[in-house]
Amino acid sequence: MDAVTFDAVQKGFLLPSGIWQRYEGLQKVTDAKGQEQFEYKTRKGTVKIYGGKVVENLCQAVARCVIAEQMLKIAKKYKVVLTVHDAVACIAPENEAAEAVKYVEDCMRWRPEWCADLPLNCEAGYGGNYGSC
Repeated sequence: MDAVTFDAVQKGFLLPSGIWQRYEGLQKVTDAKGQEQFEYKTRKGTVKIYGGKVVENLCQAVARCVIAEQMLKIAKKYKVVLTVHDAVACIAPENEAAEAVKYVEDCMRWRPEWCADLPLNCEAGYGGNYGSC
């Protein structure tokens, strides 16, 4: 996988997929105790950020890029109706249940070119509703 690159001008990280993870208004501030920290602006206001949170954000961002490309593959055959974190729900005819499960598993194990060596695995199920899968 290509490296994630930080760009101080962009105030964010360029992900291997080509998408930016930005921290708008990122700045170093000194708190009331005289300790330096970083914060950035969001729609909800100013948020403090630290190394562990940045790593978590980057892991989630990369995972979202991967699952987005996998959803496009699934959507070529079945209608994607829901995603929840790392899960994809789609609609398939009952008489194609086994074929649909295998197809979704194959798509969810597929890796984009920019992360061809990323270890992935999944499990899939079929049911009348999301809760029964």
